[in-house]
Amino acid sequence: MNDARLRVRIGSIAIGALVAVMSTVGCSDPPKPVEAVTFETVCDAKYDPTMEKGLSVTKLVSLEGYLDIPRGLFTMCSDTCSVKLLPDEKAIKDKAQDKGISISLKIGKDEAQMEALPEKYEEDDLKIKATGGKKVGVGSKVRVTGERLGSASDKTCQIVNVGKIEAL
Repeated sequence: MNDARLRVRIGSIAIGALVAVMSTVGCSDPPKPVEAVTFETVCDAKYDPTMEKGLSVTKLVSLEGYLDIPRGLFTMCSDTCSVKLLPDEKAIKDKAQDKGISISLKIGKDEAQMEALPEKYEEDDLKIKATGGKKVGVGSKVRVTGERLGSASDKTCQIVNVGKIEAL
C-alpha cells in the first residue's frame, strides 16, 4: 500500500472514531432541574418520588437552613450520617429538631461530605466541607442541594444524596 492510501485510510479511521465519540456525548440524560423549597414546602406531595418505567425518580431540591447535630442517645453512621437542617437559629438554641429536616451526608473529606463523628460527640465535632472548601458546623447557615426522599402523607421527608452544600 502506498503512503497516500495509508494516510487516507488512517485519516478515515480517525474521523470515524471521532464521529462515534461525538455522537455518544449527547446521549446522557440532561441534569435534573433543582427546585428551591422552604421548610413549609419541602414535604409537599409534589416533591414525593414518582415511579417512571419501574424506577423510583426523586426530585432535586435546594433548601436553606442552619446545621445542627442529632440529639439523642446515639447516631449510627457508616458511609453516611444524618444531620439536621433547621429553619432558624432559635430552633438550634431551643433544641427544636422537630422543626427541621434530616439530611443524609456521605462520610469523607470531599465537598458536601462530613467528617465521621466520634462515638461520644459534641456540637464541635460536626465538621462538613462546603462547596469551595469552607468548613461548616453546628449553627452555620447553608444551602443544601440533594434529592428529596420520603412521603408527604406520613411526613417522612428528608434530603439524601446531597451533592452541594453552600455556606451562606
